[in-house]
Amino acid sequence: MKINNKFLIFGYYLIFFSACISEKHKIKPMLLNEFQTPIYLKGKSVNLTDVIRPTSIKVMPDFNLMVVLESVESPYLARAYTLDSFKLITKFIKHSEEDGLITALNINYELHSREFTVTDPVKQSLYIFSIDSILKNHENTKPFRKIDLRSALKVSNENINRPVLINDSIVDLRTNWTNNQSGILNFYNSSGTLLSRHSNYPEISGSFSNFELQQIFASGLSVSDDKKYLILEYYNLDILDLYDNKLNLLERVQGPNNHEPAFVRRTIRGESFLFPSKKSFFGYTGLAKMKDSTLFVLYNGEPQSTGNYHSSTLFKLNSKLESVSKFKLDFSIFSFDIDWSNRKIYGLSHKPTPKVITYRF
Repeated sequence: MKINNKFLIFGYYLIFFSACISEKHKIKPMLLNEFQTPIYLKGKSVNLTDVIRPTSIKVMPDFNLMVVLESVESPYLARAYTLDSFKLITKFIKHSEEDGLITALNINYELHSREFTVTDPVKQSLYIFSIDSILKNHENTKPFRKIDLRSALKVSNENINRPVLINDSIVDLRTNWTNNQSGILNFYNSSGTLLSRHSNYPEISGSFSNFELQQIFASGLSVSDDKKYLILEYYNLDILDLYDNKLNLLERVQGPNNHEPAFVRRTIRGESFLFPSKKSFFGYTGLAKMKDSTLFVLYNGEPQSTGNYHSSTLFKLNSKLESVSKFKLDFSIFSFDIDWSNRKIYGLSHKPTPKVITYRF
């Protein structure tokens, strides 16, 4: 990230530090030479007509359905397509409806219940949609149930952002650091009552507040298709965590480049803030996908100063987070989902216009 000259003009005080990952946490190394022979995948690109800025994708092969969520720049926050031909079925979730959603960040899909859940972090609520209603091409499709978590979350002074659903429980990244309790993953019941906190960040040298650690270890959380595992991927460094569905840490690995988080501490008007330095690199991105003992995750590895959040490197790992394969994609993507039965990857790209890119593996 380039430092704006105006900060220097006003004499803001800069302190550079490079935080090293502690050996005490016994992070397993993931070495680059484990991926010496990449497998090159050639994709097929399909433009998404009228889509302004897609944010995430969910495929539901059993229903020949693909749902793409959009940012608040679009009048509709979701669009449904046929999975086999990318034919638009319907637009739904009209933005800023008085009784609707303001934002739509992620989808939790339940095959056996023929429904999926969309999170609105602004309204701190979960909205449950019927897959059958979507397939009937109802543009006025509305959620048949809403779970308002605001009252329960207010008690714990927490917020939900991109939660994952496991049976009757909700798991999300911790947001409240007003106390010194340990734990980076929050475990809630289905009503949003905080039951427990779990795990800790990798240890690093230096002294940082909990809020600063949250910035350094910014991450994304996903759940395996069978709901047995959770994957935590770190955006500012190349570390992956694997948990069971009781939130016990099973594996933690670092690599392939063993980047250390490097930030600039900038004091502005008496307050201290962290920003990525010119030596910062992007780590993992795109939210990992996992089924049985196979895990796919996008890896960036580029300097953060490039601003390139797309990735063309896709790693395949096993349940020990050991390397299996390294794929090189001919189109870079930032989000993806997988049709496991047909061994097909569906990726989203903004370059140069919104599109879906499919890969066979």
